[in-house]
Amino acid sequence: MRLFQIDQRLEYPLSVLQAGPFAIRYTYARSRETQQGDDIGQDYLTYKVTNDGIMFCVCDGVSQSYYGNLAAKYLGDALLQFMSESDCFNSMDSEYVKYRLCSSLQRMTAQATAMINRHEIPTHIGGLFREVLEEKRMKGSETTFVCGKIIYSAAQKKGQITAACLGDTGIRLFDYGTEIPGLLTGEISHWNRWSSCDGVLGEGPSILTVSLERDASGPNCIQVFTDGLMGYKKWRRPPDDAELRQMIHTSHDHAASDDVSFLEISWNEVTGGFKR
Repeated sequence: MRLFQIDQRLEYPLSVLQAGPFAIRYTYARSRETQQGDDIGQDYLTYKVTNDGIMFCVCDGVSQSYYGNLAAKYLGDALLQFMSESDCFNSMDSEYVKYRLCSSLQRMTAQATAMINRHEIPTHIGGLFREVLEEKRMKGSETTFVCGKIIYSAAQKKGQITAACLGDTGIRLFDYGTEIPGLLTGEISHWNRWSSCDGVLGEGPSILTVSLERDASGPNCIQVFTDGLMGYKKWRRPPDDAELRQMIHTSHDHAASDDVSFLEISWNEVTGGFKR
């Protein structure tokens, strides 16, 4: 088993590694303002490689909530644990996955609320700003997310993807460089999110279930990315390493710079089929 969890105070340069039948490409960078202030990033990225597959979660904390970085890390770790312990992400029934996931997301609020209540606001913050934060604390910490599980046998060329998306965190699937749209069920909206206080807000998670079978057309790559990766949603193909680094550099220099998380997982007999 290989578990990876980012430290939200650090930058992670673009990295590519092989784990069984999976090629993993990832990077994480805090916004310019966050780096200059040596503060904690709002995004969180984690994945776990097991004997039969890989599980992952990318969260984008809501900055207008109470310390969105707290919800992002808590939920990312909690969802990874949920996918490890529950069999629902082995199912191809999207309604069943959504029901089990939503039930778990509601149960996660009790421990999350206790964590938020224990959280100490830095002592240098006082006055009106501290009062505003205490008001936000009552409403909870919030985050969007994409999580999923991929099971794939390189020998049999067979497996499945089950993923869930709550909010507008980006998710794209490719078949050797050609995007496959429309595989998610449900509404993608920035109003959909998870709250440490109230659980699921909005329409609930969108679900993706795809069977990967021998000689059948279908995705061989999934990408998840946060909105700090400016402009990528307009691209019609995956970026190579140099292009991805340039996008992150451009985002960092932009006045509206935001945290960037990018995770790409590819499988099959090639490592994604994209230029490195």
